[in-house]
Amino acid sequence: MQMQNRMGRIFWVAITAAAVLMGGCQKSGKRYHLTGQVISKKNATNEVEVKHEAIANFMPAMTMTYKVPDSDAVKGLQPGDTIEADVVVPTSGDAYWLDDVVITNGPQGPIKAALAPRLLMPGDTIPDVPLTNQDGKTIHINQLKGKAVLVTFIYTRCPQPTFCPRISSQFAFIHDELAKNPADYQKTHLLSISLDPSYDTAPVLKKYGLAYMDNNPSGFDHWEFAATTPADLGKLAQAFGLEYFQQDNQIVHTMSTVLLGPDGNVAKAWEGNEWKTTDALAALQEVVQKNADARHYTLKGSVNAVDKNNQEITVKHAAIPGYMPAMTMPYKVKDTQLLDTLAPGDQIHAELTVEGDNSYLEKVVVDKHTKGNN
Repeated sequence: MQMQNRMGRIFWVAITAAAVLMGGCQKSGKRYHLTGQVISKKNATNEVEVKHEAIANFMPAMTMTYKVPDSDAVKGLQPGDTIEADVVVPTSGDAYWLDDVVITNGPQGPIKAALAPRLLMPGDTIPDVPLTNQDGKTIHINQLKGKAVLVTFIYTRCPQPTFCPRISSQFAFIHDELAKNPADYQKTHLLSISLDPSYDTAPVLKKYGLAYMDNNPSGFDHWEFAATTPADLGKLAQAFGLEYFQQDNQIVHTMSTVLLGPDGNVAKAWEGNEWKTTDALAALQEVVQKNADARHYTLKGSVNAVDKNNQEITVKHAAIPGYMPAMTMPYKVKDTQLLDTLAPGDQIHAELTVEGDNSYLEKVVVDKHTKGNN
């Protein structure tokens, strides 16, 4: 079935590209045969970035962006596809484009994300996999609940100036702007996750990060660089709608940057690399302002159930003065590692944080004398 789908896509791309030529909308010009691999694409502008071999009598091997006149042909391509095509150089001197695009085979390595790329929606959750930061410390994204967190993916050896270096430069700008306002700085966090965990060890990430922080290690308190295992990276990539694979000691990948609200859920998402720093900065500050009036209450009660999948516990609790009467209901837990230690019957007291329509428990303490007793 996969082969049939692949062959169907090869046929479809070739036919749609040929249809444009037959329709007479192409200008005359010289043609040169190109063989290469798709690095990225932009459906909105009908552009495809291709890493190609030397083109006889025209140009050396390189990576560059080409126009593809037919939008359907662009949609039929995916990063990692190996293609053959004609580079058309018009006699008029206009910019050249790709014609007769044919997918010759699949990616040279596995695409790690099992799902097709999609844009995360507000309210979506992401896997809370363990990450190792630039100091070798194990961290969890859910430990950052209570803050607005901007998350993106990079790898330190990325050679494309418009990809990882650009994103890291944008994060550096946002980091510096947030630092000008201590209130915003304390309520926000930046996180760059590596797509190349085998190479991007903690020391490598630290050296990389310092280059964007004017060699000031105190910046890591607000902006962390982290990696995880290949398996957990696959889980994150699937959740974020990322595709990536290794090719010639490089990682070919799509891009995704996501803003998590203080509740740990997606507040906003940007795909690709063309989002503006001013937009992301404004979104961060908007989330901070929206949650500036968070309320805090003391909760005391007994754990009835633990739901690790939904990252919550059901608690039968006493009345919460100024908020709600005694009842039994589920609550999200900020520190999800507690879900491994809590059990039905545990008597707890905790801080209930209410931010707009969202609420969660933090600072959960188990009464050791009554643990496990109903």
